Amino acid sequence: MSASGSVASFDREKLKHLLGTKLTPTVDAVTQPSSDQLPAETKVAILALPTPTDSPVLSSSTTLAKPKERPTSTASALLERIRAKQRAREQAEKYKCAVPASTRTMHSRLPGILNALSFLYYAERKRVLPLVYVADKLCESESLDRTEATQHVVVLAGFVPEWCVVDDTDPENPTPDARLKLTRAVSMQEAKSQLQAKIDAVEKPTLETQG
Repeated sequence: MSASGSVASFDREKLKHLLGTKLTPTVDAVTQPSSDQLPAETKVAILALPTPTDSPVLSSSTTLAKPKERPTSTASALLERIRAKQRAREQAEKYKCAVPASTRTMHSRLPGILNALSFLYYAERKRVLPLVYVADKLCESESLDRTEATQHVVVLAGFVPEWCVVDDTDPENPTPDARLKLTRAVSMQEAKSQLQAKIDAVEKPTLETQG
């Protein structure tokens, strides 16, 4: 043992004797093994330990997968369509007007009657024709008898007098000498629009009129 080591040992023993207490060995007195003194397996294990920066961190751009929405079943969709149709039928029944079925059938034929008259007068190159003659021609094209054809023409003239009129002493109950005149104050397209609007006004009353 060197002289400096002997002096250090002596000083410690002397201090113990003087203080009467045991001194706790300081950290400096503990000999720490160096990394060169550790076995190779221990070094590998230490290097494999995770560092604080190894913990997963979600960046601001990371998005979480949204849960998939549960698709509507085919049975549910079919049931909803059936209910919608039922509601539509109930609504139609609620606003169904009191116009007789025969009158509604006549109204549905009027646009076709208008087209037929336009073609007839163009082919005849005339603007005035006997009503009986017109009715006979409509019987051929519209599968009507003369009385029915005459009634259709009278109703049509009442809806769109700007396009055609019954020239007679009593237009609503024409005589055999009655004539049908195309006034054509409006175009055929305008006449169709007016005709449909007036039919709707008769067949589709508002909620107030239904009570």
